[in-house]
Amino acid sequence: TRQCEWLEPSFYHLDGPQAILHLDALLEIEALDAIEWTPGDGHPGAADPCWHEMYRRILGAGKSLQVVNIGLDEVGPFIDAVGNQGIYFLPYGWEDPAKIERAVRAVEERR
Repeated sequence: TRQCEWLEPSFYHLDGPQAILHLDALLEIEALDAIEWTPGDGHPGAADPCWHEMYRRILGAGKSLQVVNIGLDEVGPFIDAVGNQGIYFLPYGWEDPAKIERAVRAVEERR
């Protein structure tokens, strides 16, 4: 809590399913601004629907969310399921201009 109060903005890297048990305590920290989720090796990717409820809890607690390693083609369906407010995407697939264009269109269509 003291670190979150000192940092502006404050950000927590939640790494792997074994760390989810700390989520409730993290969401209670008023000064915590954002949480980044990384599923870890051997687990479903960050866009997988199994994490959607956790994302909704984070956003519902007034925290921002960073979603790492989401495919450009997964951005639209993710927004449909979780929303588009308070989310920062760090996608992969930038080497394909057609995928980039589809992802941008998907985001713009869901504004």
